[in-house]
Order: sequence, then structure tokens, then C-alpha cells
Amino acid sequence: MDVTTTVTRRRYCSKSSSTLRLEQDLLVGRTVSGRCRPAINSPEQCRFPITSFVVSTYPPKGSPMKYLGLAYFTPEKFAAMAPDDVKQLVSQCPALDEKMRATGKVLVSASLGDLDSWRTLRPRRGKTHVSDGPYTESKEVVGGLFIIEADSHDEALRIAAMHPAATLGEECGWAVELIPMDFYLAQ
Repeated sequence: MDVTTTVTRRRYCSKSSSTLRLEQDLLVGRTVSGRCRPAINSPEQCRFPITSFVVSTYPPKGSPMKYLGLAYFTPEKFAAMAPDDVKQLVSQCPALDEKMRATGKVLVSASLGDLDSWRTLRPRRGKTHVSDGPYTESKEVVGGLFIIEADSHDEALRIAAMHPAATLGEECGWAVELIPMDFYLAQ
């Protein structure tokens, strides 16, 4: 489905701190430059240049919205489970995953690898620094993700509720977080 992204642009004068809203512009790559006017319809111009930047992107009203679902688990609780309990729990997941995919609204569904193989990349003094492990230390860790396209927030919640982490795994700290996406780019 081809969705046109609407972009709201603002012009900002760095010295006067005035922000002027421009009309919605579909030319995202276009550079806007010039001088600001201190007041509406004033012939006087500010001596400082205007910088243009994108404030927000969003799909046109009435078009489907995309949502990111993050499936969490608690590694300590998961590790404390008996192997047979883990096997029984995980064996229930494929049927729930298939039910969710059967809606035709799932664009991406993924399970993430073992935490020991995770790497975090951060900018440090103009270079990329790589460190082991997840970005943050927390009790809950993202173990999977999915992206859905829904016509309403309620539909997105209904579809996300089908995910195994939303219906199973209370004993190992499973949970799903559903986040509306402002921007989505795919090939």
C-alpha cells in the first residue's frame, strides 16, 4: 500500500526565537532558507538566517496506522523455570503467532537472539563505541517484536492481544508494549 507521508515544516530564527509554521510540504529533501520577518506583513527582515527542519511526520487522516509491539520477558524468572515448563510454554506460541498473522495485519514478526550475543553501539568522541549486552540494565528485556498495520487503535490492541507474550508466560514476566509509529520506512 502506497501511503503519502505529510510533513509539517517549521522555520526557526535562531536569534529571535520566533517559530513560523510553513504550509505542509511534501518535498522533504528541499532546503528552505532566507530571512525571517519580525512581524506578519512587516517589510523589515531579521539579519539572521532561517533554519528549516521537520517537526513531525504522520500518515494522512483515515489511512492505516502502524504500531510497534515489543514483547518483554524477565531473564531471571525465565531461567528459574523448569526445562519441561519452558518447553510446554514455548510449544503454545506457534499457534498464537499463526492466529495473529492470519489477520493479514502483521508486517513484521521477530524473535530476538540470546542476550549474550547483543551489542550496543554508541557515539563517543566522534567514533562509534561497541559494548557487550543490552543497552540498559533492567529486569525486563525485549525478546521479540512485531509491526502491525491497523485501521484504529482498538484494532491494534485486539491484534496485539493475540501475541503469546500478551496471553501466556505470566510466570516468566512476559508482557507486550504497543507503540504507535510516527515514521516507517521499508523496501
